[in-house]
Amino acid sequence: MATPTYPVQLDSRQLFILIGDGQTTEAFTAPCLINTSRSFVQKATTQATVVPRCDDPTQPGQTVRVVTALDSEISGDGIMDASAALVYFNKVGVTGNIKVQVGTATGNLVVTGPYILEEFMVTGQKQGDLVTVQLKFVQAGTPTATAHA
Repeated sequence: MATPTYPVQLDSRQLFILIGDGQTTEAFTAPCLINTSRSFVQKATTQATVVPRCDDPTQPGQTVRVVTALDSEISGDGIMDASAALVYFNKVGVTGNIKVQVGTATGNLVVTGPYILEEFMVTGQKQGDLVTVQLKFVQAGTPTATAHA
């Protein structure tokens, strides 16, 4: 009987969004206000064309797709770090380097590139709740993907 195999599992706290400091030798740190959820999305935009059947035009054609663009987004949210509110408010519309790191082991995914802070949203629900923040970064250039060394 074969030994079962399972995927290498990662705790959700091992998905890091790290913000570059903009210096010549760039250092990346995880902001304290991204402390509850984080996500990275890599996507392709496609264009579809329906190619008709030559042998019987009354039958459905075949859809052919081509990739027209690649794009990515990074988002994170959490309990508001009041000391960072003005800093991130002033970064809306600004391009900076961001690193997304999935896990800490050798071979895990690391994506680095220029991103624009497109959205900074602060929310308060009801009395007694803590203020939360959501950040959304959109790709501003070509990111690179490497394996964690």
